[in-house]
Amino acid sequence: MGILKKIKNIKIKILLTILGIFLAPAVAFAVVRTLNGQAGQIQLFANDSNLTIASVNDVHSLVWNGVLPVSRGGTGQSAFNNDSIIFFSSASGSFSSAPFIIDESSPNNPAVRALNGEANEAGHGFGITAGLGNGIGRGGPLELTAGDGGVNGNGGPLGLGAGTGQGLGQIGGDVIIEGGPGVNGATAGHVQIRDPQSGSYAQFITSSLSDNRDFTFPDSSGTFGLLETNQIFSGLNKFEATNNSTIYVGSALKTGCIVLGDSDGDGVTYITANNGVLSATAAKPSICQ
Repeated sequence: MGILKKIKNIKIKILLTILGIFLAPAVAFAVVRTLNGQAGQIQLFANDSNLTIASVNDVHSLVWNGVLPVSRGGTGQSAFNNDSIIFFSSASGSFSSAPFIIDESSPNNPAVRALNGEANEAGHGFGITAGLGNGIGRGGPLELTAGDGGVNGNGGPLGLGAGTGQGLGQIGGDVIIEGGPGVNGATAGHVQIRDPQSGSYAQFITSSLSDNRDFTFPDSSGTFGLLETNQIFSGLNKFEATNNSTIYVGSALKTGCIVLGDSDGDGVTYITANNGVLSATAAKPSICQ
């Protein structure tokens, strides 16, 4: 009787074990079935040329490989030269840093300049241009301003310097300053030198130039004056040209007067003209202002 009871208990345990296997809850596995609008089946991540999945044991990370394009907020470049200025060279967002560098040889006065030329090569050009006017709008002014001095400090210098020419027969670069051109009936702009205190300016009108002209300054012993109201030429002055020249004093609508120093240095003589007749007098005529 005892043996039969033991056999019965063993059968019950086996039956309970079998039932436990079938009735036990299934192990849950994480399966992505809905992703980016796709559903109904298992969704998989796939690496591409830029976006990949890096896995270490059970830790997974998204990794970007390659160059981030401009359309994604990047530069489209993998590396740049040191001290370079990066700029758009086309609508495609490609960059080039070769023409410009920041010269930090003098830390207190860093300069932006064009790249030096290689052997037997001209230095690279460097241009700054103000914006064009649109429609009836005027073109923008071009202003280059050095830094202000701090308390009790001088203002910073502003220099314009072209590249150095190297080698026999070569020429240093020119400094070219020009006003904005006028198109579609617009008037060309002028080159101006403005006084910062009064706001008054000296204006160079170049529209009458039909050919290149040399503008020569006197040596250090002289003072160069411009032909305008109340201008005085000091020192020894000489008007001379290689070809025949015409000097205008007055015009058909404005009287002319020449003040000539007397030979003995004790006064001046006023020379005027009327209908082809010259008159000279020590008394100042009313037309000689």
